[in-house]
Amino acid sequence: MQRQLCYSSVFALTLCMQVHALKANISSLTKQEPVFIESENIDYDYKNELVTAWGAVEIVKGQNVLFADKISYNRKLDKIYASGQVALSDNNGNVTFADKIELGGDLKQAIASDFKLKLQDGSKLAANKVERINENKASLDQASYTPCKICKGQNYPLWQIKADKVSLDNVEQKISYDNAYFEVFGVPVFYMPYFSHPTPDADNKSGFLLPEITSSKNFGTAFKVPYLFSFSNSHDLTLAPIFTTQDGPILSGGYRYLFPQGEIELSGSIKRSDKIDSQGNELDERETRGHIEGEGHLNLTNNTVVGFDAARASDATYLERYKFSYDDTLTARGYIERIDERDYTTIQALAFQTLGSRFNQDYIPYALPYTSSHFESRSGILGLEGSKISADINNFIIQRDLGEQNKRATIKSNVHIPYTFAGNLVELNANIFAGYYQLDGSDIDDELILKPELNFNWSYPIYKPLQGGGKIYLEPIVAAFISDNNNDNLVNEDSQDIEYNHINIFDSSNAPGVDLQEYGSRVSYGLRVGYYDKDITATTTIGQKYYVKQDNGFVGDKDSEIVGNVSAKIYNSLKLDYNFSVDNELAEFNKNSVKASVDISPLKISANYLYLNDNYLFNRDIEEATLHGKLQVTDEWFVHSYATRNLADSQMVNYGGGIGYNGDCVSVIGSVRREFVSDRDIKAGVSYDVRVGLKNLSDL
Repeated sequence: MQRQLCYSSVFALTLCMQVHALKANISSLTKQEPVFIESENIDYDYKNELVTAWGAVEIVKGQNVLFADKISYNRKLDKIYASGQVALSDNNGNVTFADKIELGGDLKQAIASDFKLKLQDGSKLAANKVERINENKASLDQASYTPCKICKGQNYPLWQIKADKVSLDNVEQKISYDNAYFEVFGVPVFYMPYFSHPTPDADNKSGFLLPEITSSKNFGTAFKVPYLFSFSNSHDLTLAPIFTTQDGPILSGGYRYLFPQGEIELSGSIKRSDKIDSQGNELDERETRGHIEGEGHLNLTNNTVVGFDAARASDATYLERYKFSYDDTLTARGYIERIDERDYTTIQALAFQTLGSRFNQDYIPYALPYTSSHFESRSGILGLEGSKISADINNFIIQRDLGEQNKRATIKSNVHIPYTFAGNLVELNANIFAGYYQLDGSDIDDELILKPELNFNWSYPIYKPLQGGGKIYLEPIVAAFISDNNNDNLVNEDSQDIEYNHINIFDSSNAPGVDLQEYGSRVSYGLRVGYYDKDITATTTIGQKYYVKQDNGFVGDKDSEIVGNVSAKIYNSLKLDYNFSVDNELAEFNKNSVKASVDISPLKISANYLYLNDNYLFNRDIEEATLHGKLQVTDEWFVHSYATRNLADSQMVNYGGGIGYNGDCVSVIGSVRREFVSDRDIKAGVSYDVRVGLKNLSDL
């Protein structure tokens, strides 16, 4: 059954009847786009040039579609009058609902009463009266807007904006309001003489972002009011003044720019306040405080990039005092990097800022320049599968405001030959390390060292399926090293933090850099064991290193500490990761580190424990535990809490918690935090934060 009418604002009419249906064809006498009508009944008044259709009427013109119980088209006026369950969709994906509507023949201009508009993301606009100027612009009287669903039994959405006049502009991608009220469950909360926000499908647009409220004993209550300046979809600037009740204003902000060859992202803040001394005492002077951080890169070619990744603060306590960051070290890095298949070269400048109270910034090093290169041959170059030759070159100049200046140039060449037979995995590595060290401002002479080394690795992995399901994995490992050069006079810049662990125990050196060298003959040995099943995975590794000579550059004993790891995952609900090291002589733990989590909906719990025996940074034991939990009370509501305790000193570090709501149109998170440790001008105490996100206004 076919029911279709085709016409335009100036047309000729042909009608022909079919069984249970009517087909009329109206062809345009102009070049206008044709319109298609489908209905159960149709009538044409020749005298008054009036087309009337009723019964499931559908009109299509381009991407505009009109549905109604009844329509009348006046050819003389080029007007369409629709009534009864009227729905009009446009090329922007929006759908208009009304009891009655008057449209132009092009379906773009319209006037409607008791109007409802459903935007493409489900947001709704309603008004007593609307005038649709064209397919992209509309003006609404006594209107309201909400992206929220109205639940059964509720008369009002969670929140809405009501206004005397609302303008919708799809070209500008903006909805604006005059004389508006923001309502929560139908109750006006605050008044806005003018307000605007982007349409749901809008590109990046300028405007206010939702404010944030926070509180601290250091600055009282703070109100953050950000404003976004949008220059394009990939270029914007945010200014976010922060007004505090006890410590004056702070101007913060951010800048983002994404361009075809790279990107830049910056943020920072600045304020004027009373000057403080190194102990955190206020002085009778004023000073400027602030911070800046950012990253960016520029692709010079497909293989070469230049960039930066930097952070800097005016002083050691600024970031934590005003809740910008809790880092204890800031790094500023500028670099140029080239990667070409297996080879890479990096030239960079590095600077560090310590924010802790234990170190003097004048003694903190900076490197200018610091270069690193790696060159590697193709696999199989020596005629054996997997064999390769590589070289690593490192150079730097270390400077300090106070203290020694250090220059270093090193190169390490390596020949790698793997071999497999009867399930045995064998690797042979031959290395030569050469380095030149020059120390200014010291009695230590320049040093030129040459260190050859042979390394033999063997392992025998065994996989065995189990009759009840799953499989077991067993791998004994032995690594033997022979090297020369006994020089303890090298300046150690890059290997201060030495740690034996289950990953590096089988490496040639356990130092993170090259300034601290292991020498002499030594053997690492250990075992890896694992169980793998569909829902359960468990692995463990244990190892130790034995030195033939007690004088080896690392430890004063022939045996290193015993290190290991145990990890497990059960049904993705229980996860455990345990790392340990045991002193071989004293039979006591040097390190215990436990990370565990339980995720059994609706409850998530995670716990961390750390013990370090006589930590080199603090010259004492470190023992700390952290517990965090989250309960998803409903699909929308959740609560969370956390606590950190210093077990070595038997005191709390902090604890806190909060409650949150994530709904279809609003997100609210409120949290409270109690700090127990004061640091210079950072006072211990209670602080709180409240953040709100509203759909299409400022998502959280």
